[in-house]
This record gives sequence, structure tokens and C-alpha cells, in this order.
Amino acid sequence: MERRKSRRSNPLARLGAGILAVACAVPLTVAASSAASADEAGAALTVGPSDDLLGALDAAAGHGGTVTLAPGTYDAAWLDRWTMDDLDLSGVTLRGASRDGVVLQGLTLKGVHGLTVTNLTMVNSPLSLQSVVRVSDGSSDITFDGVTIEPQVLSGLDIWRDTDSITLRGSIVDGTGVNGLAASNGTARAVRINGAPYDLDSWPTNISITGNDLYGAGSDIINIAGAKHVVISGNRIHDPQKNADHNDGIQSFGSDDLKIVGNRFWAPGPNGPDQAIMLGPNRSVSTLRVSNTYIANNIVSAWRGSGISVVSTDGTRIINNTVAPTGEPGARGSSIAMSGNSGLQIVNNILFKVFGTGEVARQDHNCLVDGYAKGDTDTDDPGYDASSDFALDADSVCRNNAATDVATATDISGRQRDSRPDRGAWEYAGDAGSDGSSTSQQVRVDDLDLTSASNGWGPVEVKGSNGSRGAHDGGSLRVDGTTYRSGFGTNSDSSMSFDLPAGCTKLSARVGVDDEVGRRGTVTFQVWVDGDKRYQSGLVQGGDPALSLTTDVSGGRSVTLVTTSAGDGIDYDHGDWLNPTLSC
Repeated sequence: MERRKSRRSNPLARLGAGILAVACAVPLTVAASSAASADEAGAALTVGPSDDLLGALDAAAGHGGTVTLAPGTYDAAWLDRWTMDDLDLSGVTLRGASRDGVVLQGLTLKGVHGLTVTNLTMVNSPLSLQSVVRVSDGSSDITFDGVTIEPQVLSGLDIWRDTDSITLRGSIVDGTGVNGLAASNGTARAVRINGAPYDLDSWPTNISITGNDLYGAGSDIINIAGAKHVVISGNRIHDPQKNADHNDGIQSFGSDDLKIVGNRFWAPGPNGPDQAIMLGPNRSVSTLRVSNTYIANNIVSAWRGSGISVVSTDGTRIINNTVAPTGEPGARGSSIAMSGNSGLQIVNNILFKVFGTGEVARQDHNCLVDGYAKGDTDTDDPGYDASSDFALDADSVCRNNAATDVATATDISGRQRDSRPDRGAWEYAGDAGSDGSSTSQQVRVDDLDLTSASNGWGPVEVKGSNGSRGAHDGGSLRVDGTTYRSGFGTNSDSSMSFDLPAGCTKLSARVGVDDEVGRRGTVTFQVWVDGDKRYQSGLVQGGDPALSLTTDVSGGRSVTLVTTSAGDGIDYDHGDWLNPTLSC
């Protein structure tokens, strides 16, 4: 849609000349009424840029509740035993009144417990001496939920020694603001986890990085140098900068019990020294070794080098991943490159090439072109469906033949795998009979006639995005970097109905906000059957990955697909219904 929703400009442009992120918060006057109101448990405090943020957090300590930052730009906050009376902030939430409108110029947490930070943007200055956010020195139970982190130098989030239970979820770390030498000197990561001085007792533990959009770093997007019990799941990890540095999606040279599950990686370009996932020890530090890593249900759609590199690791399992050919035609990288590992398992993957030397404890039930072993399937055509999302079609040679003893219980979307699971990150969406083969007829909804349709901006588009007010003025359906050939492009508030063919019992689809509006747009999706609501999504925003849905439509005569504005207006609400399919 052509009308505009508000969007924050570059936060550094708003800081004013000469204002730099500093290493401690400047003491400001605390609002007396705010401090007094914190005496009650669960009190809500509101502070502005001229109020004492640390004083408000101190007042909330021991009581819980929310400290809300009014719109504006705030000096960097440094929370440690020198600046705070009480570092136990259990139940305390630091919340921005507006994610785009509240800018905090850095945050340091040393020995802080229990704090949640949400709905704000954090930045540093190009002259800053530390990363935007640093968590260290015994901090625990810290959550960053729905924040935006935009470093101008160094990293977005540093998690350092002696920390426990640190979570980053539903957030954006955008490293594109780090430029020049600062981007190529090996210090510019989206997330850095560092257990220095590297004795095992100091390693950060119980780290969760889930559902984030991490991109644009000048070096590795996630770098791990000593950590235990780390989960990296459901993230979009993509497009590190192109420079002289070695830029991986995830690199670990010191970890134990690292789980890399259900992520999407992409960084198109010529074959080079970069990897989507790189595991291997730092040989100069005896305690930095990589053990017990589980890599499953990931999709690497493109990368400037190898998909997965494993060197001198112990107990690495690579299960049910889809790694498309990396590099470029004529100079492809390896899907898996390996050397000197112990206990390495490579099972149920869809790959282009496996290359390397050394022991492989198990390699079987993979689909690949080069480097196959006994029990693998040699094929250069895995049989992807028309969506270009690396899902399998009904006749794929990689279907119904994965090894059941190690297959993941669900696929990348959370769909349960059936009794004869598929290889790769996706499980086929059609019904499965007792032998695991498809028994239902699949009917594309966009091949049916609509009995009615209304749209908030121009007409509903079939097999294309909404575009603007004219018919057929959109582009391809595209969400989260993936193009879909089947579906509908809408703009809230939208409704379209069709008659349900006889015998159809299930509707499957993916839904999301089309990439043509960038990170704008907020919608929800609903499925109605004969006036009964059978499905309701949560809030979906521009830039979010597509959601998968499967809904029972049995017994119905008419199905209606609804895209709502989520109550905040229809601007940029380009909601896509992707590959909507009936099982009949």
C-alpha cells in the first residue's frame, strides 16, 4: 500500500553532534513521584530522558514491575554494584514505550539478576570502546525480548564469563552500521559469547538465541568462544558483510552441548572462505574444544563458501538439514566439509556435496550428488516443489525414506513427521497412509473459483503480491526471502471465500507479510468454515518468517480466508497466503 506508517530514522542521526555512548550512565534527577510509587509490589514507573533511569530500576528492585522509558534518547546505562543498590531485578521489566522511538545508547549488566529488556532500540557510537550490550560477571536470568540492536562499532550483544540463563528472542541485530576497518578487523559480530579466561567453570551457560533476525555483521554473525548448553533456533542468519574478514553465520571454537536447530541461512555470492556453520577448536587454547553439537532442521539456501564445516570436533550430529548448492555454478562449495572429527554422524540430509577426510562414525540416508556413502541416495534432483522454499514435492526421491532412529520428531516448521519421515528440513505436507506414502489428492486453492473477495487496497491478487491499487500490479509472492508461485496477495482488511470441494478435510498453507513492504505491516490471519473460525494466527509483522498452518475443514461447505489489520490501520499490510492447499 502506498500510504506510510511512521518509521524511525537512523538513531545516530538523532543523537546530535558530539554526543557519544559512554561507559556509565550520567546521574540525573530522579522523579520523586516515580520513586515513591515503587513501594508497592509490581509498581509501574515511567521515566524520561532527563530522569534517573538507574534510580527507577533501584526503586523497582525487590518489588518487580515495569519501568517504562518514554520516547527519546537515553545515555548508556551501566548496572553493577557501584551504580546500583540492589542488583536483584527479578520480575523487573525495562520497557520502551515505542520500539523505534526509544533509543538507549548502550547497556552494561555486571552481576545483574532477573531483568527483562523489551520494546526499545539500543545503539552505540562509532567511537565507543565496547559493544552495544554487554552481559557479564555473574549476571543471570537476563532476557532481551523484541529489541533492536544496531552497533556502529564492535558487536551487538556480548555475553561474557560467569553468566547463566541469558536469552535473546524475537529481536533484530543489524550490523550494517559498522563500516571500514571496524567491520573487517574481526571484532564486529551480531552476538559474541566469550568464556575468557576459558577455564570451563567460567564459560557462559544456558544461552538461548531464538526467533531473531541477525544480519549485516562485519565478521561472524554468531561467534562462540567457550559456552555450555547453548540453543540457537528459529533464527534468520544472513548476509554478513563482504570484506577481507572470515564471515560465518555461526562459528564455535569452544562449546559443549550446542544445539543449532531450525534456522535459515543465506548469503549469496562466489565460493570463498566463509561457512554458514563452522565448528572447530582454537588450538592455541587447550580448553577451547567443540563437543556434543546437534545440527538439525536447518536450511542453507545460499552461502559464500561451505554450508557446514566441522574440524576436530567430538560427537557432532548433523541430522535432517537441507543445504542447497553454495557458491556459484562452476565453483560450488561443499555442503559439508570435514576433517579430523570423532563420532561424526551425517544422516537424513539433503546436500550437494560432502568432502573431507577422517573418521565418520555414520553417514547414511542422505540425498546428495557428490561424496555419497553406502546407504545414501545419489541424485542431483531432490524433487523440490514449486515454492522455491526447498520443501519436497509428492514424488521426491528423498521422501518416506529417512532413518527413523535419528529423524527429528518435527520439521523446521514444527510439523510432526510421520511414520516414514522425509529427508531434509521439511516434512511433506500431504496426508500419509499407513505406509507413510501420500494417499490424499492435493488441490491448490488458487486454482479454485472465489465466490467472493474483498480487499483493503486494490483487488486480491492470485499468484502474485498485492502491489498497489491496480489489478496485476504486484510482483511475485515473496516472504522472508523465499519466492512462492502459488497463493494470494492481499492487503488488510481482506476476505475471500470459496466452495469446499467434496471430500476435502484439511487446509494447509503458509502465511506472512510480503517482502515488498520490507519490515512494515502488521496483520493477523484467520480461517473460517461456514461462519465458524477454525484458525487464528498471532501477530505477524513485515520481516517475520512465514508461519505454517494446518486446519481441519471437514464437514464444511464454504471456506473464508481473512487477513486483518491487527487493529493498527491497513498501511503496508500486504498479507500473503502461500501455497494454500486442500487435502481431499
